[in-house]
Amino acid sequence: MQAICPYRKKQRIDGSPFLGMDTHALSVPALASALEVLAANSVAVMLAHGDEYTPTPAVSDAILTYNRGRHEAFADGIVITPSHNPPHDGGLKYNSTQRRAGRIRRHRVGSRQGRTSTSRTPFEG
Repeated sequence: MQAICPYRKKQRIDGSPFLGMDTHALSVPALASALEVLAANSVAVMLAHGDEYTPTPAVSDAILTYNRGRHEAFADGIVITPSHNPPHDGGLKYNSTQRRAGRIRRHRVGSRQGRTSTSRTPFEG
């Protein structure tokens, strides 16, 4: 999650990301960790009402719908979905703002190698 924050700055993504999660047993605690890291990096997020589970296609659709017709403050998205990713990817999918209608591009934005620290703000859920 920490790697996404400087990536967003480098790409000049200044809109709020949609943050979703699947029904995997560790998704709720992973969501809390994600919120801590994003908050410590001053990234406000958009969540489903009531922190409901959100499948990847719903987040992708939300990004496309939100960004349609916009000229600034584009949204991107993060989905916590460890059940569908290899263990070395940490269970996150990052969806860019992809400004071309009808397409979402997924990016691998970082890894544990070379990471020195993670910023966190304690989650009090």
